[in-house]
Amino acid sequence: MKIEVIRQKRPGIGAAVYDGFYAATGDYVTAIGADMENDPRDIAAMIAMAKLHPGAVVTASRRLRRGDFSEYPAVKRFFNIAFQTLLRLLIHTKQSDITYMFQCTPKELLYRYDFSDSVDTFILALALLPEIYDIPFYEIPSKVSMRQHGQSHLTVQYYAGFLREVFRMIGRHGKR
Repeated sequence: MKIEVIRQKRPGIGAAVYDGFYAATGDYVTAIGADMENDPRDIAAMIAMAKLHPGAVVTASRRLRRGDFSEYPAVKRFFNIAFQTLLRLLIHTKQSDITYMFQCTPKELLYRYDFSDSVDTFILALALLPEIYDIPFYEIPSKVSMRQHGQSHLTVQYYAGFLREVFRMIGRHGKR
C-alpha cells in the first residue's frame, strides 16, 4: 500500500479538497465527510453510475427516497428545504439536493474549468458544475445519518455565505 501526504497550500476545507482532488491519480474524485454522515457504500454506487455515463457528474441525494433525511431535526430540514427551493428559483437547478455536496466528479472536469478563484468555495463550485456549465448529472439515493460527535458547521451564516457565493459564481460565469 502506498500512502502519500498532500500538504495543503491554503487554509480552509475547500482548499484542502481542491488540493487533494488535483493530486488524485484516478479518473474520478469524490470526498466523504469524516463525521460519517455519508454511507461509504454510496461511493461504489456513484462510480457504477459514472461508468454508465462517462463525463457526467454523479451526486448523492437525500431526497430521492422517503426517510433518507429523517434523522435531522425538523428545523434543519425546514431551512434546508427553503434554501433548496430558493436555489431552484435562482439557478433553475434540476438537482434534487444541491446542498448535499457528496458527489463523484470526473477528474478531467477539474482541468477543463478554472477553479483558481473559487478555491475557498471549491466544494460549492463542484456542486454547481452541472448548472453553470450545463454538464449532465445523475443522482443516486443516499441516506444521511446524524453525526454522533461534534457539531455541525451549518449555521445561518454558512447558508448566507453559500448564497453570496452562488450569486458571485453566477455573475462571473453566468447560467450557460
